[in-house]
Amino acid sequence: MNRCARIRSNYGTTIAEFAPTMWLLLMLFTFPLIAFGTLGVRYAFFLNAARLAATSASQCKSFLTNFSATQISAVNIANTVATQSVKGFSGITMTGITTQIAICPLAGTTVTRQTTALSKPADTTVNNYNIEVLITGQINPLIQLPSKSILGTIPGLTAPIMTSARSSVYAENPQGLNQ
Repeated sequence: MNRCARIRSNYGTTIAEFAPTMWLLLMLFTFPLIAFGTLGVRYAFFLNAARLAATSASQCKSFLTNFSATQISAVNIANTVATQSVKGFSGITMTGITTQIAICPLAGTTVTRQTTALSKPADTTVNNYNIEVLITGQINPLIQLPSKSILGTIPGLTAPIMTSARSSVYAENPQGLNQ
């Protein structure tokens, strides 16, 4: 009899300790993984917005000048695509976008970047031309804790992460980069 009572008490102890153990596992492992996974997914969407904007801008006929309602400049189409891409996801805020021309000499010297149209027509025998889009913004944590909490200000946990994403795509119409 004494032995049966001991077995029952061991089972009762296991069941009684199961709830606090699972709570600790949830708080120490599962919640941080979900929180950091959310930050990673949001950054992937942010990076994808820069990639989509650069891809769309690289297909435009001009860099700054809108020729018509359907032939929009690379700068304007990059702004539109990036804004729409970021607006589609919660927890992401875009604070700035820069569209520039990257002039890559075929001789392998220094790459130059400019946010204005080319001063003369593109010379594809000397340079390659890329459209680069740089997006700056912030990614909010899954649950934003108050900054006055015990933890203080920790980007990604109690405060948003300030970040940037850059994408560069070969310009499909380099002759229009001077417009």
